[in-house]
Amino acid sequence: MKAYTPSYQKHIEAYQLLEEHQRFTELPTVCVQKAKDDSQRFSVLTISDEQLVTFFSLSVGDAVQIYTENSNAILLRSFSTDSNYQGRGYAKQSLMALPFYLEKHFPNITEIILLVNCLNHPAIKLYQACGFKDTTQRIRGIKGEQMVYSRKMVHKIEGGS
Repeated sequence: MKAYTPSYQKHIEAYQLLEEHQRFTELPTVCVQKAKDDSQRFSVLTISDEQLVTFFSLSVGDAVQIYTENSNAILLRSFSTDSNYQGRGYAKQSLMALPFYLEKHFPNITEIILLVNCLNHPAIKLYQACGFKDTTQRIRGIKGEQMVYSRKMVHKIEGGS
């Protein structure tokens, strides 16, 4: 996983999402632009064999506090896999690696929050398989009803095994 830098712009512009997936998420080009205008939003890329395979944004601060009282939570947004790489396990690998990325780059984070459209059954199944739990909170969004999911971070205890 790598934080977005302008050197990845060509990868971002070449990223492809099927139209059916675009109804549930934003394109990376849109997310990168939003991050330029928001100091609490960060774009993250998963690169495999020099190809951008998954993309998502992370938000801290006010954007996440709408969904949790945990001031050490982070919001996972606009998670997607390039349509050329779907079905190869990249999404699951990225989500399973996310806690390690957060420990390195956001060491105070204790919880990951995400919203998933109630109609996006493949994504719901993926998030559940990666340890996310339904909080039962529902949000009416511009793309329909959203379920709020949470995954607690498990930090190593210093001096422990």
